Amino acid sequence: MQIVYVPGYNDKTDGEWAAEPLRAQLEGKGVKVRYRPSDDKVDYRAVHGGINVPTDPFVTLDGQNKLVVHLQDKNKVDSNACIVLIGYSTGVTAIEKALTFGRLPASVTDRIVAVELFADPVFTLLEAERGLGVPAAFKNRTRYECNTGDPLCSGLPAAPSEECRREFQEFRAGRKKAVDVVGPCLTPRHLTGAYRERARNAADWAAGGVIGPNDREVPVTPGDTLWAFAERYLPGGPTDWPLIFEANRPLIETIARAHGMLSSDRGHWIFPETTLVVPSVA
Repeated sequence: MQIVYVPGYNDKTDGEWAAEPLRAQLEGKGVKVRYRPSDDKVDYRAVHGGINVPTDPFVTLDGQNKLVVHLQDKNKVDSNACIVLIGYSTGVTAIEKALTFGRLPASVTDRIVAVELFADPVFTLLEAERGLGVPAAFKNRTRYECNTGDPLCSGLPAAPSEECRREFQEFRAGRKKAVDVVGPCLTPRHLTGAYRERARNAADWAAGGVIGPNDREVPVTPGDTLWAFAERYLPGGPTDWPLIFEANRPLIETIARAHGMLSSDRGHWIFPETTLVVPSVA
């Protein structure tokens, strides 16, 4: 497994705040993981700060192009490795653009097993780019994380300053650009340090969709339940059924909706002809 990190504006971190929790989860499942910031952190204009602001579409276009080249460079990414993409702030938009417009070959896209996106700067983007999202083929492989009170992805902070409130009202009225609001309204809730807990949650989610060498695949037959699978295969017994649910959540929910359900009711509804992964538990 290889992790590729697309940083945000003036992002001086090496990305390990998000990569390390994922590495720990995957290695705990017996999966070999590579993340070397010198090779696996995408370098593009936004990283260098200054005038390279996220509201400039050419900045995120540069991120898109650099990521597309990076993913196809065999000196950067092992052509046989599965890939997890992690994006922060401006890097979120760069990833969305790369997956939507980058014309990546199937030999690359088929190996992208998860996409973790933090602090989507939707409130700083031009109207035409806002809410771009990822293509339908990636929706079940993508998780967005936004802190409450992060003004770039959730809007006005919970306790805004007077200047922030005034600028935000001007922005909503169409008299100011979003970039004018960022400075007065930016709070520590947008910084990478505030996303460490969410990084752990995203790592749990991403690792849950990866089959490790010690995991077991089991076909669902009529009458099967997650409780019964946990009783049969997990050392903690039937009450460990949530481990199986979380490891298969995207698949279980997709199949439930295909059968006309609003949701699986946390794995209550599972259907024959589905193959689930029972995660290895130390």
